[in-house]
Amino acid sequence: MIRTVSIKLSTTPEQNASLVQLQELFNRTCNIVALIVMKQRCWNRVSLHKHCYNRIRFEQENGQLRLGSQMVCNVIRTVCDAYKVLKIKNTKNVPRIVFKQRSSVHFDKRTYSLKDDAISLEFGRISTSIPARWMRERSRIDLQKRTVVFQSRS
Repeated sequence: MIRTVSIKLSTTPEQNASLVQLQELFNRTCNIVALIVMKQRCWNRVSLHKHCYNRIRFEQENGQLRLGSQMVCNVIRTVCDAYKVLKIKNTKNVPRIVFKQRSSVHFDKRTYSLKDDAISLEFGRISTSIPARWMRERSRIDLQKRTVVFQSRS
C-alpha cells in the first residue's frame, strides 16, 4: 500500500514571488525547447540535450533569472515527455506544444533538498513542518498548491 502525505509550504511574499517567477521561467523555456523540437524533428532526450542545452543554459538575456543546469535538464525532459505522448509518425508534421505560464514544474532530487524543517531550492530556503520520518521518503513539490507531497510504502 502506498501512503501519500501532502504538507503545505509556508512561504513569505518574497518566496512566493520567486516560486512564481521560477514557474514562469521554466515554462517559457519549455516553449523555446518545443520550437527546437519542431524545427529539428527530435524529441529523444539525449539528442535534444545536445541540440539545445548550451543555447538555453548560457544564452539567456542579461539581468534575467537563469535556470540552473539541472532545471534546464528537467525542461528538456518535460518537453520530450510531452512529445512522446503524442506518438508522432515519421510522415506526420510535428505539432507545436505550448506550455501555459503556470504549468507544473518538475523538481527532482538534484533540484531541491529537504533538511531539518526546510526545503532548499535554487533561490533559498522555505520553512515547513515536515516530520523527520518523512524526510527519507520519495517526495515531490507541487508549485500550484504550494505543497510538498511524500509517498511511502507501508
